[in-house]
This record gives sequence, C-alpha cells and structure tokens, in this order.
Amino acid sequence: MAIDLAKPTRVLAMTVCKVDTSDPHLALKKEWLLTNGLGGYAMGTALGANTSKYHGLLIASVMPPVKRVVVLHSIIEQLVVQGQTFDLSTQQFEDDDLLHPDGWKKLVEFTVINQHTVQWKWDFGVAQVTRKLKLIHGKNQAQINYEINCDASDFKFELRPFTPMRNFHDVKSDSTCAPNCEITNDGLFVSNKSISVSLQHKGEGSWDIDPLWWRNLLYTKDRNRHQQFVEDIYSPGVLQLNSQTKLQSLQLNVQLDCAEDCDFNAIKTSQSITKPLKLTGSKSGAQQLALAADQFIVHRKLDDSSGLSIIAGYPWFADWGRDALISLPGLLLTRSRFDEARMILDTFAKHLHKGLIPNRFDDDTGKPHYNTVDASLWFISAVGEYANASEDREIDFLLDACRNIIKAYRAGTDYSIHRCFDGLITAGNPSTQITWMDATRDGVVFTPRYGKAIEINALWYSALHIVAELTHDEDEACELRELAGHAALSMQMNFWWPEQDCCHDVLVPTNEDWVGDRKLRPNQIFAVSLPHSPLTHLQQEAVVDTVKKNLLTPFGLRTLSPQDEDYCPRYEGNMYERDKAYHQGTVWPWLIGPYCEALLRVNEFSEDSKLQVTKVISPLIAELESGCLGQIAEIYDADPPHRPAGCSAQAWSVASLLRVLHLLEAPCNVAANA
Repeated sequence: MAIDLAKPTRVLAMTVCKVDTSDPHLALKKEWLLTNGLGGYAMGTALGANTSKYHGLLIASVMPPVKRVVVLHSIIEQLVVQGQTFDLSTQQFEDDDLLHPDGWKKLVEFTVINQHTVQWKWDFGVAQVTRKLKLIHGKNQAQINYEINCDASDFKFELRPFTPMRNFHDVKSDSTCAPNCEITNDGLFVSNKSISVSLQHKGEGSWDIDPLWWRNLLYTKDRNRHQQFVEDIYSPGVLQLNSQTKLQSLQLNVQLDCAEDCDFNAIKTSQSITKPLKLTGSKSGAQQLALAADQFIVHRKLDDSSGLSIIAGYPWFADWGRDALISLPGLLLTRSRFDEARMILDTFAKHLHKGLIPNRFDDDTGKPHYNTVDASLWFISAVGEYANASEDREIDFLLDACRNIIKAYRAGTDYSIHRCFDGLITAGNPSTQITWMDATRDGVVFTPRYGKAIEINALWYSALHIVAELTHDEDEACELRELAGHAALSMQMNFWWPEQDCCHDVLVPTNEDWVGDRKLRPNQIFAVSLPHSPLTHLQQEAVVDTVKKNLLTPFGLRTLSPQDEDYCPRYEGNMYERDKAYHQGTVWPWLIGPYCEALLRVNEFSEDSKLQVTKVISPLIAELESGCLGQIAEIYDADPPHRPAGCSAQAWSVASLLRVLHLLEAPCNVAANA
C-alpha cells in the first residue's frame, strides 16, 4: 500500500509512504526509528537527510545500553548509466538550508517494514534502485542491501560511507582530525583512539581509500533547540561497483568491532524479545503499539551481571529508573512478557541503595544516580502489578527490596526523604528537584515541589497496601495497613483544595505549618488512578472532573492550568526557555494513561466510561502515523495545534496507551484489580 506522506494510512507492522517531492520539507518532518536491543539505534527522515546530530544509519552502544556513538552517519550513493549520473542521497547544508545532492527528487517510496528495517525506492526512468536498512538484533551492526534494476547492461554504482565515530551528543567541527583507515581482506577498517568499525560488502565491487570531508551539514532540529547544529563529517573511502548485468545486488555490512555483542537466545524469556505478542481483541493501534514497545527493551551489560532494562526515550535518553518502572506494566505485563519484566525488576533491585532506586544511569559511564524520591515507590507499584499479573510467588528478593524502601522512607534517607508525624512523606528542599517534574537550568528550579507532593504520597499509600498484600506475615500486613490508614486521613484533610474542588499539588513547609500550594497540576490524578486510592469516592470524582476541565488535551494532560500566571503555552526557544516550559503547561502523553484509568475506576469500568476513554485516546493512537512513524513523542505544546516535541519516541507514552487498551479489553473484575 502506497500513500501520500501527508496523509498516512493505518496498517499493521508496516507503514508505506509515497514521497511527495513537491514539498521535500514535509518529508523531512517524517522520522523513522530502528533499534538493536542494545541501546543502539538508527534514525532519520523519510527523505533520507539527517536533521539532527542524533540521526544516523548506525548509532552503536559501546557499553550496552549506554555510551552511544555515531558509527555510520550516512552514505552518499551515485549511479552512473551511459554517462549520466544519478544521485540517491540527500543531506541539508547551512547555505540557505540547501538540500544536496538531489536524490530526493527521484525518491518515490519510503517504507517502515518493522522495528528493525526500513526501505527506500528510487525511480530514475532508466533504472530503479531499492535500498533496505536493517539493524541486527543483539549486535552493533547494520546491513544495507541494494537492489538495482537497470535498462542498460553496464552501469557503475558508487558508495561513500560517512563515519564520524563521535559521541552522539556532540558534533564534529575539526575537519583536520581524521580516523585511521586501511583496506583489509574483508573490506575497509576505520579506527580512532577508542573505537573501530569494519565496513564489508558482499557481491562485486572493490574499496579504495579516498578520505573526504563534507562541511557545514545543517541539523534543523538542533538549530530549533539552540544546540550545535552544523557539522563536518568524514568519509574514509569509497566502494565502487562496475556491473555488466542489468540486475545487481549488493550488501554493505557495518559493524562496531570493540563492543560486546549480546546473544539474546541465551536470555531465558517467556516470549522471543523480537516477536511481540498481539493484544487480545482488535482495538485500533494495539499491534503498532506492541511493535513500538519492543524498541525500548534493551540488554544491559554494565556490571558483573547481565540483565534487561528499558530505554526511556529515543534518541537521547538512557535507561531511567522512574521511566522504566512506570513503563514496565504497559510495555510488558499487558502482553504477558513476565520473564523480561522480572529481569528488569531484578536489574533495578540490585541497584537499590539506602532505599533508593536509581533515577538514571549515566550515558557515558553507566554509573547510577540516586536523585529521585518517586522511582522507589514506582518500583513497589511495578512489583505489585507483576505479582498480580504473573502469579509469580517466588519474589522474596523483590519483596525484600520493597521492605527496605518502606523502612528507609519511614526512618529517613537521602534528600531529606522521610515520614512525618501525620503519616505523609516529605522530601527535598528549595534547591532540589527529585520528583518527575525535575527541570533545572543555570541554577534555576522551575517547578519547586519540595515538601509533601501529592503523587508521592498517593504512591506511598498504595505501596503500603501492596506490600501488605504480598507479605505472608500478618503482623507486618496489619502494621502496614495502619500506616496506610493514617496517611489516607491526612491526605483527605490536608491536600484537599475546596476552592478548586481538587487536591493541592504540594504541601509546602512554613515556619509554623504545612501550606498547600496554589498550582493546579495533573499529579493529583495518581491519587485516583492507582489501585489503592487514599481519597474518598466524592473526592476522586471531583479530581477527575477538575483535571478534565482544566488539563485534558487530545494528546495528554497539561502540566499546569492555563489560568496560572506561570503557564507556558509553547515548548520552544533555547534550552533555558524549553526547560522553563517543560512542566509549566507542556502536555505529556504518558499522563493520558492515569487519567483514563482514573476515569474508569471512578465509574467502575462502565461501558459508558470505556467509550469515553476510547474517544480520549484516539488522537494519540493516530499519532503513530505521523512524526516518528510508529511511535509516540515525549511531549506536546500546551496550546493548539499541540506540536510534538522532545524525544521523538518515548517509552511511557507508548506504555500508557498499551495499558489503557489492556484495561479496556479486560473483564471489569480483572481491570478493577489491575
């Protein structure tokens, strides 16, 4: 099926686009993503030009799933038939946003085949060329296959790979420093001080060392973000093919040589990592979301033991504890991928320190950073959902981790995290950002949420009930339920904001008392959406209604009411301006999940509430066909037209939709306990 790029259609496991060459800049906005299960990926545009420093045909993970480097930026291809030269490739240059070469003019079709493979087709009249890019799962390796069908019996085909071999956060501007290059029996071998890459081909043709720099490539997405946006890229040599036949095939293999590959067959899983389970039923978008979900599950090899983790978002995020644990139920449990879910929970449990789950792992060293108050509570939530869904009762290791978290939060741990006299959890100070609304820039804390945050205490209340349900010790269960009851009474009284008929976002400490802030935010929805709610039913209904009236958009929930003086309608400008807007109105798709779950719970999963939820998620399901094809973006503008921004593919955006679809399909009694 071929379609106009401006109006993509819904297909399962494949998106085919007929490129409209009358408006190439439209095709530049259509992104694609391939992943290899190691944290490595390939990403670019339907037109073929890279519009970001994070784009490339192979971005490899040297220390899976982090320390990522741009191994293969792009390939410049030329076909010569009877003295006439045809270009396949296209890049964008700083000089008036120039598109060059002009391969885009003869590009007729772009296809996302699956989560590992994409394909382009060119028609030059006298010849047709197909290029298929595939990432090899479990390896830092890309295969590029060419099929050439030429009217003439002899033609020449030339490939010139560009190999920056740089950190994917940076750009190269020093065109005097080039990697070492040599021709071996297997092909072309390129190396610098830290990594090396081999370029091999199958079929006819020969390599020549022919160093070349292309200067002043333009990355428009990075320019819009006020980051480095111009780069000089290096090509070590050229592969030339002189054919005497009308039909010709050629395969180019590009592989990072210093990284350790992963044998996924050695990992015990209930289902193949590369073959997603289809959700029961036929809810629109389920299969596309299942394919998208698999792209975030990655192998982890950073310490003495191997394991699995979840990449928070492509292209630039690594594996974050909060994001992984929020995403795990939707990405894995909804599809009965229990072995993988258990491995991820084990990964984070092994890194528990002083009752804290890592906020993130460093993208260069893999070192854990423990600056978060909610990741540990989301861990307990994920353990509870895993135990209920899998019926696995051999969870002593996970349950002990949950107990350690509760013990640390009761006694006090880093970042002033501790239980107060009223049974509620307080954390942080004016200079810290340890909830999920954590944006800071140049020493400015944009959303100070120190004190008693609503979602932290909703998670705390739920965590106490979860461990009480999982323990076999009745005395422990009774004590935990008493703690939960104390917290619930305090939340019902102290968080309630009668003027707005909803909850305060944070209770802030003053010299004499705790005072509710005056920010209407979406975090209160978790006090309704979690399986155990600390609020009365009337309060739950009021929260859902207030959030709907003030924060709901077609693409998720706003992070701040439009009536607030600090409201930012657009996520744009330099990084300071963007970080300022990050949680001050900007819409987050992942919040549509807890909103829908809250709506279902307060209505006891009635058929009418299911119809409402189906309508609410429809615009986001449609987003699978725009932006990054087959994925859901990290954020959207707070005001219409709600432009997508941030990471092009975000784990919890996908996970939330999968979870909602699962709840819609599950029987009411099952969904209520999900």
